Amino acid sequence: MLNTKKFAILAITLLIVAVILLSNPVSAAGLADSAQPKFHHDQNNTGQSVYNGPQNNETKWNYTTNNMIGYSSPSIDKNGTVYVGSGDGYLYAFTSAGKLKWRYKTGDAVQSSPTIDSNGNIYFGSCDNWLYVITSAGKLKWRYKTGSAVESSPTIDSNGNIYFGSCDGKVYALNSTGKIKWKYQTGNFIISSPALGSDGTIYVGSEDQYFYAISSAGKLKWRYKTGKAIYSDPVIHNGTIYTGSGDGYLYALTSAGKLKWKYKTGKEIYSLAAGKNGIIYVGNKDGKLYAINSSGKLQWTYTTGNTIRSSPTIGSNGTIYFGSYDGKLYALNSSGKLIWQYQTGSGIEGSPAITSDGTLYFGSHNSKVYAIQDVYVYATPKAGSYNKSQKITLTTNRTGIIYYTLNGTTPTTNSAQYTKAISITNSTTVKCFAVDTEGYKSQIYTQKYTIETVPPTVVSVDPTNNKVINVANKALVITFSEKIKAGSAFSNIKVTNPDGVKVNPLYKVINGKTLTLTRNGYYINGLTYTITLPTGSITDTAGNTLKTAFTSKFKIDTTKPKITSTNPANKAVNIPRNKVIKVIFNENIKASSKYWIELKTSNGTSVTIKKSINGKVLTITPTAQLKANTKYYLILHTGSVTDTSGNPLAAKTINFTTRRT
Repeated sequence: MLNTKKFAILAITLLIVAVILLSNPVSAAGLADSAQPKFHHDQNNTGQSVYNGPQNNETKWNYTTNNMIGYSSPSIDKNGTVYVGSGDGYLYAFTSAGKLKWRYKTGDAVQSSPTIDSNGNIYFGSCDNWLYVITSAGKLKWRYKTGSAVESSPTIDSNGNIYFGSCDGKVYALNSTGKIKWKYQTGNFIISSPALGSDGTIYVGSEDQYFYAISSAGKLKWRYKTGKAIYSDPVIHNGTIYTGSGDGYLYALTSAGKLKWKYKTGKEIYSLAAGKNGIIYVGNKDGKLYAINSSGKLQWTYTTGNTIRSSPTIGSNGTIYFGSYDGKLYALNSSGKLIWQYQTGSGIEGSPAITSDGTLYFGSHNSKVYAIQDVYVYATPKAGSYNKSQKITLTTNRTGIIYYTLNGTTPTTNSAQYTKAISITNSTTVKCFAVDTEGYKSQIYTQKYTIETVPPTVVSVDPTNNKVINVANKALVITFSEKIKAGSAFSNIKVTNPDGVKVNPLYKVINGKTLTLTRNGYYINGLTYTITLPTGSITDTAGNTLKTAFTSKFKIDTTKPKITSTNPANKAVNIPRNKVIKVIFNENIKASSKYWIELKTSNGTSVTIKKSINGKVLTITPTAQLKANTKYYLILHTGSVTDTSGNPLAAKTINFTTRRT
């Protein structure tokens, strides 16, 4: 009895646990889909942003922390919150307007850059030896202690596993709950931030001079020895792995660890990035940014006033942003020409980050976090096609003046100033720019508005109206006078049989000017179907609706034509030598593309013939008199003729014998 009670209690306990687990599922979180989810932007550490950064050096805001901001670089979540660490031991969270949301205190300087997962959790290391995981509300989720300072920035794979290095010389792999999966010991400090290969390989450099490739199971795949300590973070681009070393060389390695090439720079290499064009950008102790192509050839250099530890960030338009120990943030074009520079007065060590509105964030040794953003103009509604007059509202992100034109010409400060909504009744091109109170100009924005009130019309349908077709699963294609989209009655588009029964399911796909209707299965032979497009089922891109309901019919005929009689009849004898041969069918026929019909003697000699069709009758006329007392074969090959729907004739052969004289 006691054992029965114990079993019952155990069963109830397990049931409760199961309910809790099912009601609170735990799922692994990969890297966040945000503007800058981690240091170097992505798992390959390319530094490539999907957004354009500022083309002017105007301050949006700055915020002063309590100590220098060193190697920690800003990350940005999907809500636009900016995270960055400071030498004061705090991880900071700012709104996009520069307001402090919260800060989280660790036991020492935060040099590691934060990494954000798809659930919004933030991962970062501290010089107090811990890796921290903080929620987006600034609360500790869990932490993991290593044997020394964590300056390496973590990366996260698609299964939620976290990889990072520590100054204890180890590479760590933790699962999403903070449990150790494995750790790999190198010979010296690791401040390099790992890159992940497409096969899950972890690439990282160590100050023991080796560059390591470690499997996702924690086993060494290979290592490559350089001439000095490795401080820079690896970059993967088009399958090639790049690392820089204190020996001044940029190394290009295959995924098997073989050297492709190496390029000698002036001094120690501290930072790398890779452009979409395959150019590797290298920050160096000699104060130069090197641009080296994927073949190892130098393209250009740009000289700053001091060491470059900042890893470049590359805007989607190819602009390269990076900082220098000379206290300046630089913006270069893809040819290495200076666009602008921004002086902070103290060294810049971290990598900038670009968000979706084009704001560039970075930190400086002067303890400040900076936000730089261009002046820009918004137009509401957006450019596009409309079916009625519009009122266009122009707004700017800065206090200033908006200048505009409506005739397509380029606006200047002598153009009209925007003061109220612009009414347009015809197709109009609005060009505008803004000048803020400090004299900074935005770029010129072009917004094209099409005012179009003509509704779309059907210009063709395949099959044409009342056509008889022999394809039982025919895709029905309706072509319109202009590009279209689904209207409010789109779901009421139908194809019906003679009894009004709808084809179901009916698949409707719009592509440009065409609407294609397809179905599962086949239309029934012999039935006539009706396509119906109700009023309002289709609109053009401006929103004008189909004004008149459209209908079109087609009939299915998949029955092959049959021969009802021939003259002469099959196996007939004593046939005149000048006989014109007639083949009569059960329906009207036409010549196919093959039209392969032969008249041969019994020994295989071909006879030259002429062929003609009139309605149901095929006429074959020999061009010369046939031989006497000879057996002939008339061969109608498969598909030689078809009915008017295109159904092919099955092969047919008849024979006859001519007279003796």
